[in-house]
Amino acid sequence: MRRVGVVVIFLVSLVVFDRVLTTLLARTPLSAERQSELSRKLEDVHGKSDYQILILGTSRTFEGIHPLHIVDGVGVRAYKEAFQGKGPQYNYEFYKRYKQIVGKPRVVIYGVDYFIFNITSEKWALERFGVRPDGPASSSNVRWPLLLLQNKSVNDRAIVTALQRLQERSNPRHAEYNPERYVRDMETYTGNTMPRNGDRGDPPPARYERIPFPRYPGTEGVYLVKLLQELEHDGVAVMLAALPDFVATYRTDFEQQRFDAEFREMARRYRNCVFVNYNDPTRFHLSDPAYFIDGKYGNPNSHLSKDGALALAPLLIADLRKALAAGAPR
Repeated sequence: MRRVGVVVIFLVSLVVFDRVLTTLLARTPLSAERQSELSRKLEDVHGKSDYQILILGTSRTFEGIHPLHIVDGVGVRAYKEAFQGKGPQYNYEFYKRYKQIVGKPRVVIYGVDYFIFNITSEKWALERFGVRPDGPASSSNVRWPLLLLQNKSVNDRAIVTALQRLQERSNPRHAEYNPERYVRDMETYTGNTMPRNGDRGDPPPARYERIPFPRYPGTEGVYLVKLLQELEHDGVAVMLAALPDFVATYRTDFEQQRFDAEFREMARRYRNCVFVNYNDPTRFHLSDPAYFIDGKYGNPNSHLSKDGALALAPLLIADLRKALAAGAPR
């Protein structure tokens, strides 16, 4: 009987600890601090007319398209606002803020992922604008009894952020290298050189999960349309760019033709917009594992390596030159 009492006390204490810690993590970082952080970042490029390209997207765009390649290729500077957790709602809110502080770009490159209509902009990102995500608060489809597990990705982000703040306050002269957060680092970052994580071109397994293309509007698709409408109104040329996937991920995301058709049709609705698909084995070596840091059968997401981004750059630059020359509208 005593053992049962100990177990009950332990379980109750665990649930209380879970709720208390989850509440504390939900308050980290503070919304005001996030807004200030974004304002400082944009002020670094305020009034600089040579920033003519704006790059938007998720972590796939963060790893695949680099401002330094654009400077070398077309001679104009690019501002990249791409990272994990930045979905269409974030991109829409960011563009409105960007054009107020920096001005309207000549071209927006938007990295469109196969799963773009299934993305929810994360709370930490939207706090920069003082808004809340429209999508579900939890990042997991699995229902866990503990909130720390249910909201693991969000909580992990909060812990990392808290540690970054602690490091900066204890040693403010030596801030961390962070291409997502600092313009100076964004302009020099050219890709990831981490060891490859995933398949290396082996034959596919007998069975693996195959992922259908999520249909519009999904979670935040309406914000992508709002952004395209705003860019058309502002006279900004738009490149909707599908970045390469490792061949195993390409086959996992088996409705590639539907994905391609969806975005070609979307681009046709706007006189300033084109769709360019680099996720095509006839245009890019999707089967070369050296060009990717991850990607495998059953995984719908992969990222270009530093070498992969360098191989993509000439294709991107050629299309970007056309967009700059044509301007908007077409």
